[in-house]
Amino acid sequence: MFEVSTAVFAINLLAVARHRDRHSVARQKSDAVDAAVPANIPRTDMAAHRPLPADSELVPAIAVLARAQQEAVWGRGQAQDVSGRHSRLPLACAVRSALRK
Repeated sequence: MFEVSTAVFAINLLAVARHRDRHSVARQKSDAVDAAVPANIPRTDMAAHRPLPADSELVPAIAVLARAQQEAVWGRGQAQDVSGRHSRLPLACAVRSALRK
């Protein structure tokens, strides 16, 4: 995920809400508090959360394969759209000419 050795924590949204309620006096919504709470959770409750494991050396290869597969699916879909339009074109012309009569 990151090329720098940074600890990444997966924190449940419910845990964020509970942490916000536990450490805030007012129940008002504040953008500054909402931004600071997820950053403070690993610092204050490190024992309750564990970092995600580091990516293996296979991750870039899997990303390349996933991108190639996605582009193949998109290409196949576009090819079907084009061929479908051309195959329906004579039918559309016939219907249009019949409606004009």
